[in-house]
Amino acid sequence: GAEIYQDPGLSSTKSITLAPLEAVGNALASVDAGVSTDGKIVISFVGGDDLMVHEVLSGIQQLVDGLDIKDPKKNVEFRSLSDSTFPIDKCGVVVTAGNSDAFYIGGQYYAVSDDDISTN
Repeated sequence: GAEIYQDPGLSSTKSITLAPLEAVGNALASVDAGVSTDGKIVISFVGGDDLMVHEVLSGIQQLVDGLDIKDPKKNVEFRSLSDSTFPIDKCGVVVTAGNSDAFYIGGQYYAVSDDDISTN
C-alpha cells in the first residue's frame, strides 16, 4: 500500500510506499488453497534498507486476518531481513506451514523441511 504524506508548511506531497502491506496483499490475492493452521506457520519478510519493523508487524496482522489463523500466539513465528541488495520500496513475503521454513540468501528464497536437516 501507499500513503500520501504532506509536511505541514510545505506545498509538496510525498508518496510513502508501505511495501510489506503491498507484498501481503499480493500474496493473499494469489492464495488458491487454505492454509492448515494445525502446526507451525512461519512468515518471512525480506526488504531493502528501508524495511521498518512496524510495517512488518502490520503485514503480519494482515496475513493472520487474511488467512483466518485462529490462534496466532500459539503457532505463528515471523522473521524479517533487511538486505542492502534488495530494491528500495520493495518487499517479499513467504509463508510456510508445517515443518518447513524459508530463507532468503543471495537473492533467492530456499525452502527447508525439518526432514532435510541432519544433526549428526
